[in-house]
Amino acid sequence: MATLSAAAALSDLRISARFLRRMECQTPLSLYPESKRAQRPIGAFCLPSTAVQIAAGDLEEPALLVDLEHVGPYGEISDAGSVGTIGSTRMRFCEDQVITTQLRPYLLKTASPPEHAIGSPEWICLHVNETIMRPRLLFYLLTTPRYAELATILSTGKQHPRISLDTLQSIEVPMLSLDEQDALLARLEPLLEQSTALLQSVESIRQLIDAAFADEFGLDVRELQTHPGEQSFDLSLTSVADSPDARFSYRYHSPSVRRALSRLRALPHRRLRDLLSEPAVLGDSVSPDDYERATERHYVSMVALKYWRFDTDGLADVSETYFQHHSAKWVCEGDVLMARSGEGTIGKVASVPANISGVCSDFVIRMRPDQALIRTDFLRYCLTSSFYQHLVFGEKKGLGNNTNIFPVQLHNFPMLSLPLEQQDRICDRLSAAVSEADANARRAHLLRAEIQDLIERTVSD
Repeated sequence: MATLSAAAALSDLRISARFLRRMECQTPLSLYPESKRAQRPIGAFCLPSTAVQIAAGDLEEPALLVDLEHVGPYGEISDAGSVGTIGSTRMRFCEDQVITTQLRPYLLKTASPPEHAIGSPEWICLHVNETIMRPRLLFYLLTTPRYAELATILSTGKQHPRISLDTLQSIEVPMLSLDEQDALLARLEPLLEQSTALLQSVESIRQLIDAAFADEFGLDVRELQTHPGEQSFDLSLTSVADSPDARFSYRYHSPSVRRALSRLRALPHRRLRDLLSEPAVLGDSVSPDDYERATERHYVSMVALKYWRFDTDGLADVSETYFQHHSAKWVCEGDVLMARSGEGTIGKVASVPANISGVCSDFVIRMRPDQALIRTDFLRYCLTSSFYQHLVFGEKKGLGNNTNIFPVQLHNFPMLSLPLEQQDRICDRLSAAVSEADANARRAHLLRAEIQDLIERTVSD
């Protein structure tokens, strides 16, 4: 009976094994099924959204654009800028206090939107009744591993999984009194502020890499800026005749991407493929029945790369059988991985540390450097730098948030080809800062774990 009533609360039906197993639980739609507190669906304390669609074109007044790529999994908003013109439909958040992504909800992109901000139609906008639930507490609940796990089970779509508004509003959460909510938030907010400050040093690693590359090679990131008058330009057929996929998009042929390619090709370089011991590959897909808890055989998805460093937090484990049957896609120490899909994640890079046992997912590109030609860290730093990230920007295919890049495109990147001694010197220059950033990221994760523990202990009392 619990299975039928829970499934009936959703707007769609599916036959996923994980979904059906979840429906067998006593409270399958609860974020904290073990809690003895009264629980209510999120939709019970959400008012109708005030968000409105705005069409492409000039805005009446500039607005802060907050797309998926601008929000981190801790709710931090970075690199968002004010725009006066938009090239596609956006949402104006108006009085909604919480936004969370419907696309790949396991990435935990949830935020409290700034006033007068606009953003992607991929945002689910929630207008919370503050007399029942504090919006900031709902924000915290939607950034928990519990939500990532449940939202993944309830999402539909294999390549681009999404959770619908109706399904999200069916998720039940334990209810605290307003006084309890306020007391909990008073303890959570300082912890989040500390973790956010620590993670800012992780993001600053790209700036340090860019500064080192500017000193060593004269690669000035200001050359990547789009100048006035470059938003549109003429393109002759002969100029695209040597393009293997004959793309005509502005992004692919934009002057800033052409400048990045020209500057990199002016330096000693080789094709990326020539610096790898084997071709770059995509990983393998997985079915719900392949997952198994606590095997220490990780399914290495894009979640591992979200902080520009390899992170096992949030990775699911797979069965020993699946692991052994997919040995061709194992990750090994020294591999360099790149996220190949999704705005906000595409292009993120990390290297695999020692003592990691896992299978590369189908949304991650695995590169295995030839150690006689290029150091793992040097390849990682190159691909992290703004110049190579700008090549990813130019090469990615697709519309909106469904962009992709593939190994065959990376193979043709003009990678800096330097003597190993010079590579080592550059890596040594960056190693101390990278180590410090990694330590800060670990401290931030400990604070985040403290936040999760505090929430769980409070709602379970």
